[in-house]
Amino acid sequence: MGSAKSRFKLIGPSGTEWYNPSAVTLSCRLSPEISAVNMEIRWFKGTDCVCVYKNRHVTKGRGYAGRVSLFTQELENANVSLQLRDYTGSDSGHYLCQVIDGDITEEITVMIESTKWWLFSENYISVCHRARKWTKVERMKMEYSALCIAPLAWVSKELDFTLMVAADIL
Repeated sequence: MGSAKSRFKLIGPSGTEWYNPSAVTLSCRLSPEISAVNMEIRWFKGTDCVCVYKNRHVTKGRGYAGRVSLFTQELENANVSLQLRDYTGSDSGHYLCQVIDGDITEEITVMIESTKWWLFSENYISVCHRARKWTKVERMKMEYSALCIAPLAWVSKELDFTLMVAADIL
């Protein structure tokens, strides 16, 4: 999304990063290096919400509890990366990181793929930055997915926004 008024942008992996399936990091940080502690951070796999950090609280999507985490101790240093544990083949795909600061939203897409190196018997996981356009319908599904995992205290404000987005699409 981005805006000329943005005071930061998101930086993903600079090249391909390789990981063992036991712990995969989807690298993402703010530039310049500013604190993300008071921002909202959302990670999606496709249109499914993986986790949301808001008001210093992390909420994880269905199927991701115990498998994903943010480096909350590093938010002060602009690190908004997501760690995924116990990778399975269904974890491959596009992941969208959104960072929201007031009315400014910045985002970046990261791709995860499983690769079997012929020299080794085990799989390795590649993570890299990928350009991808998300449709209005996909974005609406993302908003709904994030709303479904949100604590009740967030819901009324988020619902107002989701209804505005839906009205704009229709």
